[in-house]
Amino acid sequence: MKIFVINLDRSAVRMNWMEKILSEQDLSFERIAAVDSQDMPESEIHDYLSRSVLVTSRGPNAGDVGGFLSHRKCWELAAQSDDGYVCILEDDIHLSKDAGKFLKSTEWIPRDADIVKIETFCQETTYYRSESLVALDRRVAPLSTMHLGAAGYIIHRSAAKRLLELSKDRFLTVDWMLFDSRLGFLEKLKVFQLIPALCIQNMFLPENLQNPELRSVSRPPGPGMVSELPPSVFRAPGKSLPPVKRFRHGLKKGFYRLFASRVVGEIPFR
Repeated sequence: MKIFVINLDRSAVRMNWMEKILSEQDLSFERIAAVDSQDMPESEIHDYLSRSVLVTSRGPNAGDVGGFLSHRKCWELAAQSDDGYVCILEDDIHLSKDAGKFLKSTEWIPRDADIVKIETFCQETTYYRSESLVALDRRVAPLSTMHLGAAGYIIHRSAAKRLLELSKDRFLTVDWMLFDSRLGFLEKLKVFQLIPALCIQNMFLPENLQNPELRSVSRPPGPGMVSELPPSVFRAPGKSLPPVKRFRHGLKKGFYRLFASRVVGEIPFR
């Protein structure tokens, strides 16, 4: 399986970091030069923003445009690849110590998987326990609700082609496009989550485990990111729910755990 690493030309430190963590697990990769929004004409950025299908209180912004176009470059390569699946990584992640055995093989990937999210965003989500499958020493299950973050995922060639078609004349922050089917982009694609996740962005680790060189350019999510979607879908890490909502939420999780085919909770990183 090919691995693409998205990296800005001006982010040499991040590239050095990715070379280090991937080489430690004997993983080869191809660097994909990220689209730098700082080099784009304002008129071009405005054109993309004007075509956004979701406008939140924090954006989207020029950086989101650059990220969208960078991932789109990867989809183009994936669509043309001889490999059935490719892995796409952003350059501010930490990898599990055993990630290599997953990224050197596709045997563990469900046959009907279009996308497998291998990252956790430390955000509550829901997945189908009844359809989960063994994936080496982890499990993989279809996602039932939104799970943001596009720093680590595996995509099938046919799914990449479909995403290219869907995004020809529309713009959306890339993780919303990939991992929120309610927006209408992924009705015909099956998205799985690897549990526990193989990678996590630097900003979500405890401070003593973060890489300071990555931390300086990380932007933590703000509570306004999803202001136009149903409440309680996203909660910024570390922010507690009010007591009444916390009680109701606990009942909901308990119900799913005991009686339902779905599981509600955060995806752990291991």
